[in-house]
Amino acid sequence: MWYGQINRTIWEIRKLLERKPKSFRLRKELLRTHFLQRYEYDRSFHVPRDDRTFLFLQEGPASICLLFHGAQGTPAEMRELGGTSIPAGTPCTARGFPGSI
Repeated sequence: MWYGQINRTIWEIRKLLERKPKSFRLRKELLRTHFLQRYEYDRSFHVPRDDRTFLFLQEGPASICLLFHGAQGTPAEMRELGGTSIPAGTPCTARGFPGSI
């Protein structure tokens, strides 16, 4: 099952980051792996594609913006805002929270 593989990978990346805490490549890989874990979780529970967790990243180092949807909302309501942040140079992510989907 994919859960174990992703969790093991997250653990391995964290161990590597302990040795190289300033490695942008490892930090980006860890963020992508956490995103993939949540995305696959959403998918396994048949969350509609637009309502799933999303992550928009830049190629280089940058601060990241975490977007929160409303109490009864989903990441879909934040997707447009997230899409406009990339041309401005700000990567962003939004994830679904329990009870909202």
